[in-house]
Amino acid sequence: MSDVKRGLSPVTMFLDDEAVITVSGALDATTAPDFKRLVTDFFDLPDRPVVELLTLDLSSVFACDQAARDLVRYAQAVCADREMALRVVPSAPVSRALTRH
Repeated sequence: MSDVKRGLSPVTMFLDDEAVITVSGALDATTAPDFKRLVTDFFDLPDRPVVELLTLDLSSVFACDQAARDLVRYAQAVCADREMALRVVPSAPVSRALTRH
């Protein structure tokens, strides 16, 4: 099991029996670079588990802006490039951000 924390960023990545990136706190333009780095770093981990699904757990995100929708799209694109499925578990604020046009 790996646990990676980046500075004061609210983005935390856990690797266990399945691949999960858990985000808590605020997901916005200020945390976007850390989020993107974690998503791409996941695929570069030397001890990355062999899985077909990456779970993006956003259920603990209490605040977000349009960046949340863009970041989910980013994760989808990275996973698609690597032929991996992505499952998103949104919080209420993330759900609202994802459904805004």
